[in-house]
Amino acid sequence: MSNKLWKSRDKKMAARWKKCLKNMPAQLYEKLFPDVYNWVKKFASKTKHAKKQKKKKVQSLAEVKMWQVCRRMKFRGLPQDFSMWACLFADPAFTKVTVEELKALLPFMKTEIRKFRKEHKWWPHPAVLMHIARKVRKEHLQQEKKQKKEEMNQKKMREKKQKRKASVMNGPRESGHKHVYWHGQSECWRALVKKKKDGSRHYEHFDDLAEAVQAVSDGLGIPVGELKKEQPGGGKTKKMASLYEGVFYDARDR
Repeated sequence: MSNKLWKSRDKKMAARWKKCLKNMPAQLYEKLFPDVYNWVKKFASKTKHAKKQKKKKVQSLAEVKMWQVCRRMKFRGLPQDFSMWACLFADPAFTKVTVEELKALLPFMKTEIRKFRKEHKWWPHPAVLMHIARKVRKEHLQQEKKQKKEEMNQKKMREKKQKRKASVMNGPRESGHKHVYWHGQSECWRALVKKKKDGSRHYEHFDDLAEAVQAVSDGLGIPVGELKKEQPGGGKTKKMASLYEGVFYDARDR
C-alpha cells in the first residue's frame, strides 16, 4: 500500500505521503521500513530530543520525528529511501572514514568494481567494496614495503661489493696461507673449511683474508700458525733460494 502511495501519479497524494513520512515518529517508521541492523532506532536514539528524553528515563522513541533523524544524518533524499540508504552506508565499514582514506582507496575501489561487475554482473555492496578495497590496499602497501626493503638490500650489497673491489682488487692476490686462495670468478677469498669422508671438499667464500684463514683453522683443526706458507728464501740459508723462475732448491737426499 505504501509503495502505491509514494509512486502514485497524483502529485497531491505524493506530497501528502512525503510530509507524512517526515513527521512520522521514528518508532513507527522503523516498523514500516524494517532493517536487520535497526539503523533508524540507533540514529533516533542519538538525536538531541532522544537525549533529553533519556535523562528523564523515557525509553520510548515515539516523540522523535523522522525529519529530526534525517537532519542529524544529513540525509537529503526521499524519506522512504532512508532505511535503504542506512543499510548501504551506515555499515561499520564506513564509520570514521576520512576524505584522505577515500582518495587513497579510490583506484583500488575502481579495480574491484570492474572485477565484481565482470564476475557477478551487478554492482557490489558499498560496505563489501570498502572492506575489499582496504584489504587489497593493505596487501599492496605490504608488497611495496617488501619490494623497497629488497631494493635497499640489493643497493647495500652493491655498495659493499664496490667497496670490497676497491680494497681487495688493488691488494695482493696471494693469501700466504695453505687452503686459502683468491677466487677470480667470485672476486673473493676461497677457503677449504671441511673435508668429507668420501673425498669431497667443502669451500666457502670470504671478503676478508683473516676470516678465511680462521675458518680453515676452525674447520680443519689446524692452528693458524701452521697454515702459513714458508716464504721463498726463508729456510736455513739464503743460498737455497733461487733468483730465477723455474729453478728451486731440492732438499731431498741424493
